[in-house]
Amino acid sequence: TMTVLPKLSTGLDVNVRFTGVSDFEYTPECIVFDLLNVPLYHGWLVDPQSPEVVQAVGKLSYNQLVEKIITCKQASDSSLVSEGLVAEQFLESTASQLTYHGLCELTAAVREG
Repeated sequence: TMTVLPKLSTGLDVNVRFTGVSDFEYTPECIVFDLLNVPLYHGWLVDPQSPEVVQAVGKLSYNQLVEKIITCKQASDSSLVSEGLVAEQFLESTASQLTYHGLCELTAAVREG
């Protein structure tokens, strides 16, 4: 925790999962939030009404998805290449790290105060 606290003034890198507003890959940076009992949320979610994107992204974290895209784009199987391109398009089109579906889910999940 002591090594993470100084980083709070400039921001922290967290590795989101695109499946829920409170889904993160656990990192040492997350311990500060756990210790202070502060919930951590994000709004970078895949819309479940986009089955092709849901299939391409799955339950992967951001880092895992980037690795998958690289692997898929180098594959000889055209369906894997296509899946990699769909995942890459998702990341490019949501570069703000907030989706409409994520915003709706945040509204439902985050309590007042």
